[in-house]
Amino acid sequence: MTTDTIEIIEKPTEKQLETLEEARQFWSKIAKQHGWYKEPFYVQAWIRENGELDDCVSFQGLDQDIILPARIEDLYEEDMNAL
Repeated sequence: MTTDTIEIIEKPTEKQLETLEEARQFWSKIAKQHGWYKEPFYVQAWIRENGELDDCVSFQGLDQDIILPARIEDLYEEDMNAL
């Protein structure tokens, strides 16, 4: 898979940006505890249209924030649980 096949949310909503900041706070604490925190600090997050966090990661070498839509399998599982 290349990044050409990954859908990135280019214009996040205000709620998605708030959720991104919450993910950043979460991961920055972990990075500081383990000695790999540096500014600027970036995260990658899977965020639903309504702003709900699906998952997030951060790692050394991440050079920008990345917001992705919820993963297909998670949306499918959510739909199946609603039945």
